[in-house]
Amino acid sequence: MGEHLRDRRQFEHDVRHAFSRKQLHLVYQPQAELLSNEIFGFEALLRWDDPERGAVPPAVYVPIAEECGAILKIGEWVLWTACAEAASWQQPLAISVNVSAMQLHGGNLSELVGAVLKETGLDSFRLELEITETCLIKDIRARARRAAPAQRPSGPNRNG
Repeated sequence: MGEHLRDRRQFEHDVRHAFSRKQLHLVYQPQAELLSNEIFGFEALLRWDDPERGAVPPAVYVPIAEECGAILKIGEWVLWTACAEAASWQQPLAISVNVSAMQLHGGNLSELVGAVLKETGLDSFRLELEITETCLIKDIRARARRAAPAQRPSGPNRNG
């Protein structure tokens, strides 16, 4: 158990510092119309190339980044970088950026988006924010836990 905890803490440390160590980068996945196959935009996908672990899958590092709070800084960087890149494209294609639960509930997402759009010059109609699946699942589970104590068993009253 001690080794597992130590490995977990090291991984959290590495996730927190991946940004400052410039180990994170974006790749852009084309989004196309199904029938015409015409590209209408791109989705910005975050990738982490750790010098020891190699390419770390997002399904592994994103939940840890959310748990340790690193996702706020990382998510802000992703938004700035993706919007700046999209603003430089010759064609006015859309850019889709994933948003985590912490960013969504952090309180300043709308101000951040406004500042990014203003600074990068990206037209707002070109930006699409996608809520990550973990955000929705965790929110649903949290709401269910909060609601559960308030619920009473239903059915006929057998005591009376």
